[in-house]
Amino acid sequence: MHGALAQKERKTTSSRVKVTQSIKAKEGKTNVPLPAFGYMLSQNRQYLVVNPETAPVYRQITEKFLAGWGQLKIAKWLNKQGIPTRRGGQWSTNAIRTILANPVYLGVTIYNVTTLLRDSRGRQKRVVRPGEEWVVRENTHQPLITEEDFSRIQALIKQKKEKYSREWSCDRKYLGSSILRCAVCKGKIYGFKLKPKRKGKESAPRYNYRCLGMNGKCTGKIKHWNMKDMDNIILNFIKSFFANKEKVLNTLKRNRDLFANDPGDLIRKRDELQIKMGRNRAAVSKQQLAYEQNIIIIDEYKERILELREEKRVIQRQIDELNFKLEQTNSAECVINELFGIINNYIDNIAGLPLEEKFNLVGHFSEIYINERGEITDFRFRL
Repeated sequence: MHGALAQKERKTTSSRVKVTQSIKAKEGKTNVPLPAFGYMLSQNRQYLVVNPETAPVYRQITEKFLAGWGQLKIAKWLNKQGIPTRRGGQWSTNAIRTILANPVYLGVTIYNVTTLLRDSRGRQKRVVRPGEEWVVRENTHQPLITEEDFSRIQALIKQKKEKYSREWSCDRKYLGSSILRCAVCKGKIYGFKLKPKRKGKESAPRYNYRCLGMNGKCTGKIKHWNMKDMDNIILNFIKSFFANKEKVLNTLKRNRDLFANDPGDLIRKRDELQIKMGRNRAAVSKQQLAYEQNIIIIDEYKERILELREEKRVIQRQIDELNFKLEQTNSAECVINELFGIINNYIDNIAGLPLEEKFNLVGHFSEIYINERGEITDFRFRL
């Protein structure tokens, strides 16, 4: 009962906070505890005001970007000058990009743009709300950039993004780029399209995997792998992996806590706890009977009942934990059986599958390590 009341109070408090923040946003006030770089909170912490120390730095960032500087060059320049971010850390391209794209510098306050939702696995994911739910107020604080310069910056960002983006055709995708790792330096391996060196002669481009190494360094002798050969190695490895159900189960046992206990052992422990729970209920009835027959006084009765209630709470918690582990184990086994039922239908013809289905199979692995000879040395499987 106390837990239910506490949960209800938390939800009520959360609703009150959201309503208060929405009212403040509609009045043009700010809800952020840490303002954007270039601003600071007013004395009453209700509005954004220009920060005399960081606002000039923001203007330098925008001026250099409009002058042709890249985001990485600006970040390196700021770090060399010893200028910290708003959190006191080092500058990065993501931090520069966030500042350049933030409309707060136009004197605009925007609230209720995103929210957190939980997926089927209970993980939180930030999503954008519909536009009609946004709270937008203009001229709530002094702008640091004109609309003309802000529009030019957004156009430059879009132009550079289109220039450096790689638009691959649907008949050629990099199957291993998301999961391949170098067994030597543990760095990520990426796919590259190599254009023909000779000009004027028509020849098909070559596709390779390349190890850039951690921080651009790798001690391996070979940094390139033929993409076609490597993709075949990956698919053959997946085929052999899924063909052996016992191998998959052993892999999960090494990497997942839900297989740490034998289900039979869990059931036996739960049965023992349920017997203890029955004894606890019998003890409570015995104490009630003893009090009704004046065998014990009220103080003795209360003390003993409190002890039995605490014992019951501990036993029930242990039973709930065992039930949860059993449900996890059963759920995981059901998923594995279902997975094998699906994969075995077309695993024999894995090389001829559509790319989308190949990516689905590869998606069951988070990391696959290969050595200099292109041999798979280790992997990380996810359910």
